[in-house]
Amino acid sequence: MVSPISGIYAKVRQKFHLSPLFKFPEPALFPNAAVRIREQSRMIGRRVPRRAVGSPLLLKGLEADVAVILDAEQFDSNRIRNTKNLYVALTRGSRKLVVCSSSPLVG
Repeated sequence: MVSPISGIYAKVRQKFHLSPLFKFPEPALFPNAAVRIREQSRMIGRRVPRRAVGSPLLLKGLEADVAVILDAEQFDSNRIRNTKNLYVALTRGSRKLVVCSSSPLVG
């Protein structure tokens, strides 16, 4: 009888064109491997493209030389939730911050 996990491994092997010599981790070791990879990624960090456009949530943890905040008055629409998002948006630029708003007061 073929175990369900070996069927999954076969699909992954086929999808990613893995060699038959490639050894998958034991199922009990898989959670540990996932945690190790997550921690390595956390330490290395994500690469920031030359130009990145996104919400504060998507750009959280990233930093760029220049950050531009468009329609900053929109952060007032849901004050409780957006106060944190405004903080994240305001702290993304390391050298320059540009805030575009139709209102002189934001947040």
